[in-house]
Amino acid sequence: MLNENLFKHFETMSNLNKRMHPSIIQAEKQIAIEAMSNIDKYIYPAIVQAEKQIAIYEQVKISFKKYKNGLANFKLLVSRDWYISTRVIDNLEISNITEVFEFTKKSNLDKFEQYIISSFDSRKEDVFSYLNETLKNREHIIKEIDKLYTANLFFGLIPLCFNQADGISNENWGVGFFDSEGKKENYDLKIKKLDTRKKLISKSISSQLAQPKNELTRSSSDAKYNDVKIKECSINRHLIIHGHSVYYGNKVNAIKAILLLEFICDLINESFELKTQKIANTK
Repeated sequence: MLNENLFKHFETMSNLNKRMHPSIIQAEKQIAIEAMSNIDKYIYPAIVQAEKQIAIYEQVKISFKKYKNGLANFKLLVSRDWYISTRVIDNLEISNITEVFEFTKKSNLDKFEQYIISSFDSRKEDVFSYLNETLKNREHIIKEIDKLYTANLFFGLIPLCFNQADGISNENWGVGFFDSEGKKENYDLKIKKLDTRKKLISKSISSQLAQPKNELTRSSSDAKYNDVKIKECSINRHLIIHGHSVYYGNKVNAIKAILLLEFICDLINESFELKTQKIANTK
């Protein structure tokens, strides 16, 4: 009896499906037609508009990056004993554009300098990766500098960075980064000759090289060093290497020394890119 009831039930369901099937198919077709119509009417235009917005955003990002790389304020930091790669503000997004504009004002130099210092630890991994990538033959030394920074051994880190800066510069351009023209106290850096019109690309780099010498690069015979207290605390490369400065080992000076290497890596990469372009143009 149970089997007969089940059979009748299945037979009824089967007949119902047969009667409803054509209408279901038709309904599905109608839904599909309406869906396609809605896609053409609403969704496709929305996609097109979104693509336009994305294209505009990407263009703005490119323009923003060019703007950041041309910041005139970088050269002002040289007077505060910095040589700075534009990479220090690469992580600033368009949402921070107001802050970037503020950095271009001389009156906000304190704010810009503080940003460079406070953002370094979050950038550190990227900075050392960049140094290793650019200075492959010095990777073991860069690793040592990284360890010294992590261990707060700044007295060892700073002279090591300065030695490398001179060696890297000589290796690439036949002149030490700290080498000078003439014998006057305010002589120019020889590396200043790497002018934007000749070998470099970005104004942000060449404008820094064109600035008067700072505490790092100034002649150790400068009259200011007659003051023993100034001399013993100086970040001057010559005074540190030759043991005259004895209180230079702090975190800010360590960051300055590391970012000098990052700056020189920019110098290497931009010089190489331009040289490659010139070779390609002569073929």
